[in-house]
Amino acid sequence: MDGIHLLLRILLETGAVLVLTYAGVRLIRYARRRSTGAYVLGAALLLFGLGNVQDPRNEALLVAQQLKPKKGNESGDPPEDENYTP
Repeated sequence: MDGIHLLLRILLETGAVLVLTYAGVRLIRYARRRSTGAYVLGAALLLFGLGNVQDPRNEALLVAQQLKPKKGNESGDPPEDENYTP
């Protein structure tokens, strides 16, 4: 009996690995087509924390935005100016 259980376990584990690999390859091919369904699936996976979906075409734009100095007033006291009268 032990030999049959071991063989069955090996077959099931091998089958599970093959199915997961096949599903992963299919999912990658589906996402590369940039279809709406792929974006919806990516958004659904984000709800469960299973991935980080970013459009690689926007990567250069994101880096440029991070390096760009921020404009606007800084919070806190205004700079001390001798000629400043409110």
